[in-house]
Amino acid sequence: MDKNRNKTGGRRLGTKNIVSIEMRLMLKSFLLSQWPEVQKSFVRLSDKDKCVAYSRFLNFVCPSYQSISMSLTQMTEQDLQCIVDHLKRDLEGNTIDVSDD
Repeated sequence: MDKNRNKTGGRRLGTKNIVSIEMRLMLKSFLLSQWPEVQKSFVRLSDKDKCVAYSRFLNFVCPSYQSISMSLTQMTEQDLQCIVDHLKRDLEGNTIDVSDD
């Protein structure tokens, strides 16, 4: 799509897609109603298949982490100050002994 072209139709920017919301709610309701059957089926799985299913279920309840790399030299002074301020707030009230005793 040409990003230089003005938007001429469809939803306004930021408007939620009602159909997607409704579909998600229907699917959630269906899945919740079928959960007892899923549990019964889970018990009958082989150990290997249980591990596969369990790991797939985890994707829906645990965030997946990705590694990122960024050099401090790439950050703006404002970004660095934000990090320093955040660390200071985290350390308030906590004492850290850095002596060589």
